Amino acid sequence: MLNSCSKCSVSLDEDAVFCPSCATPVNPECPNCQKHITNEAKFCKYCAYDLTKTKSSNPPNSLSSLPKENSPQLKQNPLQNVSDEQLDKLASLGLKISGVSMVLSAVLFLWGRSYVNNFSNTLQAGAYQLVGQTDSTYAFAQNATIWGVVIFFIGIIIMCICGMWLWVKKMM
Repeated sequence: MLNSCSKCSVSLDEDAVFCPSCATPVNPECPNCQKHITNEAKFCKYCAYDLTKTKSSNPPNSLSSLPKENSPQLKQNPLQNVSDEQLDKLASLGLKISGVSMVLSAVLFLWGRSYVNNFSNTLQAGAYQLVGQTDSTYAFAQNATIWGVVIFFIGIIIMCICGMWLWVKKMM
């Protein structure tokens, strides 16, 4: 690890990422291959990327490339161009999809549970295991009981989120 900055010779802490005096990266990386390079390098020794282009502008790992406190990058809302009507339609669609997924997952769970609990199916799966084989339908039924419950609860969560969105919009 470096003890001093290669640009201004200020002493650095062991966990320093940037020089506290000049903001030079302690362990700069090539913007093309992300391997460590020296601050003085003009070309990456691993991929021959021209580092002079990056040094003339702001390198991706310098402090000046980070968004400023009042910059539009930090204040931009990803949903600012989406209308309330579009969000309502999306919430309604989410309710419908979650309802359908809950019904299908309940059917999947009930089929898997009834198949696994059937004595003859369990006996057949056991016989397959004795000869070193797997009963794929029995294994699918076991997984169906697990995934049926998981998908059902995911449907409940989506339904709650979409329902709350529509309820809050209705109260406003």
